[in-house]
Amino acid sequence: PADWMPNYRFATLFFLGAAYLVSMIVCSVFSGQMRTMALAVILFSCLVGFWSGTERFIREKPISTEEVSSRGGYFLSWGRKLGLKRPSLLTADAGGILLDDSVKFVDLGMLCDREVARCLGELNEVPQRTRFHEYVFKTVRPDFIATRAYHSWLAALDTDERFRREYVPIHEYVDLWGLNRRNTLMMSGDYVRRDLVANRPEMLDLLVREAENFYYPFENKSIVQKKEGAEND
Repeated sequence: PADWMPNYRFATLFFLGAAYLVSMIVCSVFSGQMRTMALAVILFSCLVGFWSGTERFIREKPISTEEVSSRGGYFLSWGRKLGLKRPSLLTADAGGILLDDSVKFVDLGMLCDREVARCLGELNEVPQRTRFHEYVFKTVRPDFIATRAYHSWLAALDTDERFRREYVPIHEYVDLWGLNRRNTLMMSGDYVRRDLVANRPEMLDLLVREAENFYYPFENKSIVQKKEGAEND
C-alpha cells in the first residue's frame, strides 16, 4: 500500500541506495572540476530535501525511545507479578517495545504480524474482522490487550462476545478519537486475560491502581467521572 507514514520511512533504504548509485554514475561519467560540481549539486539537493522533510520533526519535540519502550515495560512488570516469564501483548504501540524481547509482541499496528496485516491491512476494502477475532481469541490469546484510537476502532474487539467474556479491563475509558473522528462511542484501554486474575482480586486491584498513574492520550476524565457518578446513583 501507499506509504502513509511521514518522511517515507519505509523507503529509507531505497533513497540511500539511489543517492549512492547516482553518485557512482556521476563519478564514472565526469572527471575533475565537473565531477566536483555535479556531486555538490547532488549533495545540495539531498540537503534541501532532507530539511523540507524534517522541518516539522525538528520543530516539534519527538517522543523519546525510552518513553515508548516504557509502555512495554509496565506490561512486562504486570506479567511478572502474574507469574508470567514472557507475557504476550496485543497492541499497536510497537516502537521501543521491540528493543527488548522480554514481551511477546502481537502487532495490532499490522507491521510485524503477517496475519493481522492480512486481516486488517489497507489492501482490504473492508477489514476482515471475523478472521482477525479468530486469530486473537483462538490462536494467539494474548495475556494483555492494549487498544486506543484508530487501532481500537479497527480491531472492534467489542463486536466479538469473547472479548468481554475472556478479558477484564485494567483501565478502560471512552475513546475521544472515536467520538471526534468516527462519531462512534467506543471503549479503549488496557485489558488482562480473565483466567490470569481469576480468584486473585487483590492482584487485579494492584494493576488497576498502577494504571491510574499512566497517561492515556484520548481519555476524557470528565466522561469517566460522570459514568462513575451515574453508577453510584
